[in-house]
Amino acid sequence: MKLFMNVKGRLFLVPNTLGSEDIGKSIPQGIADSFENVSVIFVEHEKVARRLLIQLGLKAHLDQFELVSMKQGINKDVGNKLTSTLNQGKDAAIISDAGCPAIADPGNELVQIAHRIGARVIPHSGPSSILLALMASGFNGQQFAFHGYLSKDSSSRKNQIRVLDKRVHQNSQTQIFIETPYRNQHVFSDLLSECQKKTKICLAVNLTMEDEWIAVNDVEGWKKNRPDIQKKQCIYLIYK
Repeated sequence: MKLFMNVKGRLFLVPNTLGSEDIGKSIPQGIADSFENVSVIFVEHEKVARRLLIQLGLKAHLDQFELVSMKQGINKDVGNKLTSTLNQGKDAAIISDAGCPAIADPGNELVQIAHRIGARVIPHSGPSSILLALMASGFNGQQFAFHGYLSKDSSSRKNQIRVLDKRVHQNSQTQIFIETPYRNQHVFSDLLSECQKKTKICLAVNLTMEDEWIAVNDVEGWKKNRPDIQKKQCIYLIYK
């Protein structure tokens, strides 16, 4: 069975750090070798991507890369750019602003295109805040669900939290979500008001960075000892 068609170009999925300045702690050695034949890199923000490339020792090769922004979504032009690049036998890459591409980040539509035309997709291992938080929570790692961002509207968000809390206790399934740093205090307040008293909440804050901390408590415990997580990167997990 021939798995790949005559598309010689490959699509590399390249992880980024979660904010740590020490790239060696989270990005595998040798990942720079993947860029040998890369001509186009799809990025969220060019500045962030260039910083990673420099950290990988590719500063002298920056001119060989065409950076294509995914910030406004994967439109027809962006998709066609990937298709033409791979069909010409050139490699392409996706770089996330933080963590792994296409996981709570842009890029999955480009991966679909690569598969559709029969190109090889090569993911590189790297830090995933979602999995790191789940590993460190002690919660159910066999059954879990990730929900991305909850609603910006407080009333809708509270309804969502009640649904997630119900799933925890009915299905023994860990519930995971993220939030923008400036809304952390509001979201945490909603968790404490809407979850059952004995529901356990894990906060995984600033993962892989110098001030990283991860803690688990039930709702009653968090109410007695509430941390300041405003403007910090936080992963939320709830379980019973």
